[in-house]
Amino acid sequence: MVVGPRYAAGPGINPLTAPKGVRPGHDISIDVRLGMATELGTVQSESHAIKQTRHNNWFETITLAAANEIPNKDFLLKYRVASRAIAPSLLTHRVGNEGYFSFVLDPPSTRPEPSSIARKELVFVIDTSGSMHGFPLDKAKEAMIQAIEGLNPRDTFNLITFSGDTDILWPKPVPATAENIAKAKQFLSFKNGGVGTEMMKAIRAALDDSDSQEHLRVVCFMTDGYVGNDNEIIAEIRKHSNVRVFSFGIGSSVNRFLLDKMAEAGRGEVEYVSLNSDGSAAARRFHERVRNPLLTDISIDFNGLPVTDVVPARIPDLFSAKPIIVSGRYTAAAQGRIRVRGRIGSQPYERFIEVRLPEVQKENDAVPLIWARRQIDSLSIDSATNREAITQLGLKYSLMTAFTSYYAIDNCIVNEGGISRQIAVPVAMPEGVRMELADNRMAVRTLAVAPVSIPVAKSVLRIHVGVLLKNATAATLAKLKQLGFIADPAATGALYLTGSIDATRLEELRRLDTVKRVEEME
Repeated sequence: MVVGPRYAAGPGINPLTAPKGVRPGHDISIDVRLGMATELGTVQSESHAIKQTRHNNWFETITLAAANEIPNKDFLLKYRVASRAIAPSLLTHRVGNEGYFSFVLDPPSTRPEPSSIARKELVFVIDTSGSMHGFPLDKAKEAMIQAIEGLNPRDTFNLITFSGDTDILWPKPVPATAENIAKAKQFLSFKNGGVGTEMMKAIRAALDDSDSQEHLRVVCFMTDGYVGNDNEIIAEIRKHSNVRVFSFGIGSSVNRFLLDKMAEAGRGEVEYVSLNSDGSAAARRFHERVRNPLLTDISIDFNGLPVTDVVPARIPDLFSAKPIIVSGRYTAAAQGRIRVRGRIGSQPYERFIEVRLPEVQKENDAVPLIWARRQIDSLSIDSATNREAITQLGLKYSLMTAFTSYYAIDNCIVNEGGISRQIAVPVAMPEGVRMELADNRMAVRTLAVAPVSIPVAKSVLRIHVGVLLKNATAATLAKLKQLGFIADPAATGALYLTGSIDATRLEELRRLDTVKRVEEME
């Protein structure tokens, strides 16, 4: 619902953002119709309060419970199927001569015990940039520590952190001994939010030397994805075939395109943790996926059925919290059996599934859009070469692409006192992002709320803040006093002070040359 500011090594553009406590002037409404070919289990949202109506075992509708939601975070909806085994289903849509399908493999409601666990080499990569400071970084560390503690003694692992620079704990992955795990925890404890988000350096370091090894390398990226070179990162992952890439997105409005596509390109899985999520539960799910997936090395044989333009070209592994969706088109009505192959642990898996591609199917009208969007995403990895194909798909299916976009109006004309002037319309800052710690190359502009010429009753609102100083000289303390800052009792010479200030002078306090950082406190 809102796009978080992006870090760019060069010039970048970010929208104007509303200051804390100021609401953008637009509302949201959501109406979800969730239908399955497999019986539904639980349906829930971690991000918003919702109203649910279960019409039967296969269909439910969902709306927002509150009409005054602020559009400053993603809407997260999760569902499970009721089946205790891997559940295949086929959704089709055909009107005229154009047929579309989505073949879905849903994970079971309970996890089967694998027959064995293969040896792995795991590389954990954690984003320590400024926008990850606080909750996101704490949850990333929690997930990483839990995954490291659960390593098989036969596994090897390494740890990489990145912000402006990339730090690698060991030159090469090391055995998962108690001593090495303790060193990894100590390394993490010293990492806090830094400046910059140079993700490509960490990508290359994590994937380096992964193609010639006999065992599988698993790379786990933990980030909010606030970068601007998404397609370059995805293309880099696609160069390495003998690797699984997992992404762990943390925050209220993460870069889902990047994180989804990183996992897709690396045939891994993605996990999201919002500010209201149970971080410990998410860490356990993440560890369980990395430890042993449900079904790997998946291939689908359509056995001569008239299907075409199937995406994705490389089918990812099946993990416990997200289905695999294979989309495509079909040119004629048909009926037959498709064969799904893969591995569960070290054992081969094979299943034949009866399917029917109907001559007419007016329902499931979202299926063509799902196929078109995924086809566009696939082509966008090399957008320069595929520009014409992307453009035609965007026009035909009314989808926003890099070359066929809707206009976004970000300003309006206000007539105040008979004088017309143009004002910028801000967007909401993603919930939980502390922009005073963001790197200046994110080019974040915060709306300055100017007083308007409307008589209002005067009132003074004092807020409690923490102030980190560059020095604690008498001149610095005099500047604070001049602004009306009233400090709590503190030791002489302390660089970190707490106290209160008139809310209208908070920005002046932040701009003082002797102040490093100001944090609003509860």
